[in-house]
Amino acid sequence: MTLPLHGERLIEASAGTGKTYTIAGLYLRLLLGHGSLGAAHPQRLTVDQILVVTFTEAATSELRDRIRRRIVEARNAFLSGFSDDPLIKPLLEQSANHQQCARYLLQALRQMDEAAIFTIHGFCQRMLKQHAFESGSYFETEFVTDETSIRVQVVEDFWREHFYGTAEPIDLALATLVNSYWACPESLLGEIANYLTNPFLQIKDSGEDFCLKERLSQAIASFDEIKAQWQGQCEQVLDSINGANIDKRSYSSKNLPKWFDEVCHWAQADSADLTICKNLDRFSQTMLTEKTKTGPAPSLPIFSAIDDFLTQSVSLKESIMAKAIDYVRAHIASHKQQASLLSFDDLLSGLANALGQAQQGSLAQKIRSQYPLAMIDEFQDTDLMQYQIFNTIYGLSPASDDEIAQQGLLMIGDPKQAIYGFRGADIFTYIKARRKVPNHYTLDTNYRSSTEMVAAVNALFAQSDAPFIYQQDIAFHPVKDANKKPYFAMDGVKQGAISQWLLPSDAPVNSASYQQSMALACATQINQLLTDAQQDKAQMITPTKGNEPEQRRGVVASDIAILVRTGTEANLVKRELALQGISSVYLSNRDSVFSAPVVSDVWRLLSSILEPTNARLLRSAMATPLLGLTATQLDQLNNDERLWQGCVERFEHFHQRWLDVGILAMLRELIHREHIPARLLSLPDGERQLTDLLHIGEVLQQQSLEIQGEHALVHWLAEKVNSTEQDNQEQQLRLESDKDLVQIVTIHKSKGLEYNLVFLPFICAFKQAKQAVYHQDDKTIVDLSVSKEALALADEERLAEDLRLLYVALTRGVHHCWLGYAPLKSGRATKDGKTDLHKSAIGYLLLGKEVTTYHQLSEKLAQLATDYPFIELISPPNERLMPYQALATSTETPQVCEFDSVIENDYWITSYSALSKTVHHSKTDNVDASTEQFDIDWEAGIDETVDSLAEETPSQDIFSFPRGAHAGTFLHLLFEEIDFVSAHGDELRNKVAELLEASEFDEVWLDVLVKLVADVLDSALDDDFSLRQLSMADKQVEMEFFMPISAISCDDINPVLAKHDALSKQAAALNFSQVQGMIKGFIDLVFVHQGKYYILDYKSNHLGDSPSDYDNHNISQMMIDHRYDFQYQLYTLALHRLLRSRIPDYDYEQHFGGVYYLFLRGMGHGDDPSHGIFSNRPTQAFIEQLDDLFAGVPA
Repeated sequence: MTLPLHGERLIEASAGTGKTYTIAGLYLRLLLGHGSLGAAHPQRLTVDQILVVTFTEAATSELRDRIRRRIVEARNAFLSGFSDDPLIKPLLEQSANHQQCARYLLQALRQMDEAAIFTIHGFCQRMLKQHAFESGSYFETEFVTDETSIRVQVVEDFWREHFYGTAEPIDLALATLVNSYWACPESLLGEIANYLTNPFLQIKDSGEDFCLKERLSQAIASFDEIKAQWQGQCEQVLDSINGANIDKRSYSSKNLPKWFDEVCHWAQADSADLTICKNLDRFSQTMLTEKTKTGPAPSLPIFSAIDDFLTQSVSLKESIMAKAIDYVRAHIASHKQQASLLSFDDLLSGLANALGQAQQGSLAQKIRSQYPLAMIDEFQDTDLMQYQIFNTIYGLSPASDDEIAQQGLLMIGDPKQAIYGFRGADIFTYIKARRKVPNHYTLDTNYRSSTEMVAAVNALFAQSDAPFIYQQDIAFHPVKDANKKPYFAMDGVKQGAISQWLLPSDAPVNSASYQQSMALACATQINQLLTDAQQDKAQMITPTKGNEPEQRRGVVASDIAILVRTGTEANLVKRELALQGISSVYLSNRDSVFSAPVVSDVWRLLSSILEPTNARLLRSAMATPLLGLTATQLDQLNNDERLWQGCVERFEHFHQRWLDVGILAMLRELIHREHIPARLLSLPDGERQLTDLLHIGEVLQQQSLEIQGEHALVHWLAEKVNSTEQDNQEQQLRLESDKDLVQIVTIHKSKGLEYNLVFLPFICAFKQAKQAVYHQDDKTIVDLSVSKEALALADEERLAEDLRLLYVALTRGVHHCWLGYAPLKSGRATKDGKTDLHKSAIGYLLLGKEVTTYHQLSEKLAQLATDYPFIELISPPNERLMPYQALATSTETPQVCEFDSVIENDYWITSYSALSKTVHHSKTDNVDASTEQFDIDWEAGIDETVDSLAEETPSQDIFSFPRGAHAGTFLHLLFEEIDFVSAHGDELRNKVAELLEASEFDEVWLDVLVKLVADVLDSALDDDFSLRQLSMADKQVEMEFFMPISAISCDDINPVLAKHDALSKQAAALNFSQVQGMIKGFIDLVFVHQGKYYILDYKSNHLGDSPSDYDNHNISQMMIDHRYDFQYQLYTLALHRLLRSRIPDYDYEQHFGGVYYLFLRGMGHGDDPSHGIFSNRPTQAFIEQLDDLFAGVPA
């Protein structure tokens, strides 16, 4: 109420101290002309004269609404003559004419649409338009929100101009070198993109303009010189080193010759690629002196020359990047100027340039006259250009003392909450302004949090002498609390403010273990809270106040917020919550809707609607979660011709509806007719999927107005699904629900919000700086060489921002906060137990910059719990509870309609899997993941997949290669795609790498898979035969067959199998109903060798982790367990029938060679070459009897 409303004023508002409340109060004072002599503004201002600037559209809208409400409240108070509001009451008391004040406020309400409350970009755009002559801006311009296409075009121009030269050697050398750095212009753009928007960014040691070819020639000359010196003195090198008392553990008889040979080889190679030999530093004078124990170190001129060579910058990458940055910046600006385009950044730079160029400050003076006073909200988030704009308008020395009194600049913010460095905010700009402005004011009472919570935050930040690093400019001053009465209670007992979870560990833990443990602890604690709330144990209590009775309510999900840094952390905790039956919503999801899993299913669905008769597309669509067919239903669909035809007709109907009414209407009808909402909402994340489904329908409808043709629209969708580009706001994921849910939100998004109960499970996590960008002498410096010194400076700034993020996170809580601690260590843990916790914000705050151990952390947390009664130290809950059951809100139970009729089918398309499924075992350790077009051991495959995902791979070998259906399919694909004869060396490696890249498996398995293929192809199947001898003409992969069968039953077939095959005799009997029709299947490989035809099947079963687990006994038992004997008997019969129909004078004994089953994981190990190989040759009598049985020939 006494703040002077003129001149430059800096108001620092700590979290929860009422910053927006203060702005609204100052706004009222300006509207009323309130203030004593020297404090009031010289003239009463109207809403169109008070400039209020903030940084987002949402903040602008909120600020406008808050100010409007305060004006209404104040006007009502002046009309009634009474108010107990602590801000309005003094205004009433200090204003003589209440009726006049009410009229002023009514006028303000009527003018609110004209209120000058803008974002920074909105303000700049308005000023450029209103003052077009003074600013020199164009009257007609096009505004662009995405410069990506312009950037790509300019970078491609740079690429062509600088790297598409002549056929001269230096041009070819430059092109080759650049290609080794970046595969294409887009890769170069990705590396320099972060350096294009900041006009104050300076590249360290970039120097003056230079010619890339000249610099490359100089670098090559430098390489050639050092190589020539080495070649001239290399004969003396070994003698010099061996003759000195050098450390023989490093320079051993094994290492030294190897290093010497490497350098010699390097010295003879071409220098154009500017590659430095890996072990060249071993022969530097510095290294040799360091490794010499006693006596003189080895000394040759070449050793000193290597020292000099290694200290100079010989890489051209940084030079090219610097040149590209300058070029792209200049040409983007030129391109936009020629095309009359403006981006967000251009609005700022345009007004800043106009203010600097206007004669005698004429533009600044006009803006001051239009807006005599400006309030800058969230001032800590300004950057240097934004500050220069307002400093030029309001901060420079005006023409007269009278003008000083007529203008005002109020900067309101909190440097402790400056957390948006990633989008250009610059804390050093704030520091610069703070040092310049002499008048500082502080809001020091927290009205948000409980007394205990305020005290706990004060206590934590009191643990460091410089809690925000820049102590001189960003100091921490303890705030006071407003004595809030409501509190959080368990069993009626008021709880403290902070629960410290310390993960028990004898050694440092890695990030993955930490995140998984804390996600589990978080979900379990929330489960317990909500369960206790149902029993009136966990409550929010408002004590008795005057005549108002005490109020109690149970904790609800919306009281709870989980604050995270990344989407990965959010997904972890969301998944754990779902496993415990707790619904949650991620409020910070900025992913594109095209990244949602359901969109790929929509693409499959639309593709099948376009071509309803395409069986492959239709099966793919029916297998998606959208249509929800189970494996059994898919098999029925595959075997029932009438069911299949009905499905085709439905999709033909949807195709016609698409043509008639458009894609959105068609999708809505499909969603309704196929009961998709009910199916999706039964899933844990069904609400998310349904939201994405409806969203993508709207996007497709909008896009259909711009794209001609249904096929073109589906093609566009496929491109979007596979694209990595950031889409616009309309294509970002929408919030799936706003009902009573646990809220997961990033710390950045949570700023300005409050939550009763806050979880910070990953508070120890951190990411060190990777780009060497730092501030020095009011400049932003980027070191493209990423030197250690520059990276250290950048990481200190990263830590400082992490500390501010920590402050924001801790001050979101109203009543209680849970913090997850662990002795975090990146990389390999060391025996001394040292952690990397000092690199995190909470670690620095509590323990300083020194490296610490788990015991030091434990002692510090215990000390905090001892010193402050509102802080406790406990172990995190580490056992998953039973799923949370929300109290039922309705007693009505929907009645399910049941079908009690009988559908008879006397003609089937069946398969080996269908006939043998009742005898399949579900042992997760020995299940084959082979797939044969719906012929899948589904239960076993799923179980194995879950197990394999849960296990941590102990080593990189074929035994530890992932298991499950996907892994089995991939291994089959390897052998289908590879030409056995030419599968050698680089050709084999490149082919495996290509298949691996297209799969879901990591490239770390490349060597394992290359070895597997080689081992299998080289294993002897017969004395003189291996698969590597088979040419492409000698084999047929994935041979499909349809084999007619008459009516047969298991009672007919079991005796025949047991009579003729020893494995079948030991196996469990087949058990299936009578079938007739067709048997279908896919044979992995049919090949011919020496005139005989063979059947081969690949098996990816995991029988154990040693070669002995794949001996003949074990694989025979596996064949029995899974009735693979019946599989090869069917395959043999199918091939027998085929050969009989194709080969004149066919004779089973002459033309059929037998069957091989290859258990891939067991081949190529140990001394026994038969490991992993099963072979058999059913007798002719057996196959003929089986043939008669299936053909219906009487016995």
